[in-house]
Amino acid sequence: MIDPNETREQFRERVLSGLEVQDNKSREARADRYVWANFLPRLPSAMVGRFEQFRLMDEARSCYIEGLYAATLILSFSVVEHSLDEESLFAIGKTSADKPKKGERKRYAIPLAEEAGTLPKDLLNRCDALREKRNALAHFRLGRDENVIVARAKKASMSPYVVLEEDAKEALALAREVFVATLRPFEV
Repeated sequence: MIDPNETREQFRERVLSGLEVQDNKSREARADRYVWANFLPRLPSAMVGRFEQFRLMDEARSCYIEGLYAATLILSFSVVEHSLDEESLFAIGKTSADKPKKGERKRYAIPLAEEAGTLPKDLLNRCDALREKRNALAHFRLGRDENVIVARAKKASMSPYVVLEEDAKEALALAREVFVATLRPFEV
């Protein structure tokens, strides 16, 4: 809260002091997440691609390191969708103009990837399972839906925060795996 008697600079100094305390408290956990994220499969040293995919991948990783697990899950699945759509459309000779219009698109990326044969079925099954987890988080679902985090936490006798953290790790690793699997050699 801002004290009505303090200046902007005084308030800023208090904020910096509070951030220093919080940074110190969370440093170990952030370091552990940073180390984990850096042991995901390596990306090639040089890549050319769409800005959106690179940005989503980078932000998903940053969110994970900062402990923003819901954002990690949502951003990571966006990377999966972008990667599947782009690679699958390329494989079957279509363009993004051939995609169904918004609202007609339910479950489009994974069936398209199956049709194109761009990724192994087990990897696509993992993408579909992640899609269900992401959708249960991103779209309102009743508590009795088995994919809602609280329902999965109760079933596993775990904290919902732990379940969300595990989902985030799974999502980030899967996004990296799909992204790498859909890279094509650069042709000059």
